[in-house]
Amino acid sequence: MQKFHFSDISLKDLKSIVELRQKGIADYRWTEVENIAVTEDEKFQLRYITAHTKRYPAHVMNEATLWARAIYPLLQ
Repeated sequence: MQKFHFSDISLKDLKSIVELRQKGIADYRWTEVENIAVTEDEKFQLRYITAHTKRYPAHVMNEATLWARAIYPLLQ
């Protein structure tokens, strides 16, 4: 059995052990952003969240902070 070091593996190495198939991304309703209607209340909320998160430097925003300050408020 051939062993590979993860840091040294190449595309050629991968192709020698697996068959890679690439598929495109389907057009789902939620990816067609030009067809999504946004209400005035939603626009206000988006502007507020965007302005609020812009005050924090990117290196301070870990994943938990981003979820707490930007994503969870959008789910309300």
